[in-house]
Amino acid sequence: MFPMDQSKSTTSTPILKFRDGIAVREFHEDDVSDSVQCLNEPEVRTFLRNRIPSPYTESDFKWWIDRCADQTNWIPTGPFEPDPQDSTIHRLPSHYAIVKDDRLIGAIGLEMKSDVYCRTGELGYWIARPQWGKGIMGSVAPAFVKWAFATFGILYRIEAEIFSGNDASRAVLKKSGMKFEGRHEGSIWKNGQILDGDFWGIVRTEKDDAQ
Repeated sequence: MFPMDQSKSTTSTPILKFRDGIAVREFHEDDVSDSVQCLNEPEVRTFLRNRIPSPYTESDFKWWIDRCADQTNWIPTGPFEPDPQDSTIHRLPSHYAIVKDDRLIGAIGLEMKSDVYCRTGELGYWIARPQWGKGIMGSVAPAFVKWAFATFGILYRIEAEIFSGNDASRAVLKKSGMKFEGRHEGSIWKNGQILDGDFWGIVRTEKDDAQ
């Protein structure tokens, strides 16, 4: 894995590169067909929240890529500043495509929280069904967590919620350095089933570059 210079992010420059043509980069407009195909795979949707429309359409992807391109949704980079509204502060997106040979096969990102939780980001990701079992997310997620802490000084904590039974994600989060923090029993209603929500988290350490 080779982290790229985050100060020079463009739509064509990956923020992370791995072996076998795997990379993490910003979303492109021509990712639309791959995104629609992947997000309409029933198995992929099993552990995703329902805010992702079903069926997933080209219009849904257009809305998503516009949201990702909107710089008001980007996160300030560099050391933490209590007032990040300064227009001179450099910002980067927090949601990215996972690609193989520049074809979209998944996504990973952070959704920053607000109010007193404004230094916490929630990690989310998915990978196309044909790529399951290849260790891709097990490589991408830990590298992305490290990159996020090094890039976004405002970020003090990263957390994730997974549905009970999602053993693959449990392994990914462990590999990313996260700790299991507790279970909300019966908190999820998905596909006609009541599931538990398992919560994982990690906080910034002295080894992280920013802050």
